[in-house]
Amino acid sequence: MNNFILLITGPAGAGKSSVADSWAKKQKIPTIHLSLDQFRYFVKSGLVDPQEGWSEETKRQLSLAQKSCAEVVKIYLAEGYNCVIDDAVFPEWEEAGLDNWKQVLGPVAMKVVVLMPSFDALIRRNFLREGEEKLSDEMVKTIYEMMESWKDKEEVVIDNSNLTVEQTVEELEKRLV
Repeated sequence: MNNFILLITGPAGAGKSSVADSWAKKQKIPTIHLSLDQFRYFVKSGLVDPQEGWSEETKRQLSLAQKSCAEVVKIYLAEGYNCVIDDAVFPEWEEAGLDNWKQVLGPVAMKVVVLMPSFDALIRRNFLREGEEKLSDEMVKTIYEMMESWKDKEEVVIDNSNLTVEQTVEELEKRLV
């Protein structure tokens, strides 16, 4: 597998960033890991938190982050690197859906992997989070329910409820073949 994008998605607490980082470090060819949140947090004054409600500004900041991330990805792909992106992509919500990534990335080969642990596992993981990463149980539930329909899609779905990051990476590798 050469010159492709791996998009890892799933609900908050699914392990997207940890798995993406670990997977990228184990690749035999140069691979970068980009988190969409990194690009969102470039905004230092006026950052809108999607948890506080969806607005035109929230949509604009998400779009800018995706476009910026995509441009970095294209630069690295042109130099022969593979790229892994982690982002919360919602299967039935057009404004935060997969088609937005397909549009900004263009005709490059992209593989999508969905980490979908059980709701109970997400609640346990969220309890261990600190600061801005920690969500209310209600928000965890809302996000989980909005992501559940990934199970009915063609993308690779991994239930990593009882898997370590390393075990999840191993399962991901098996599924990418």
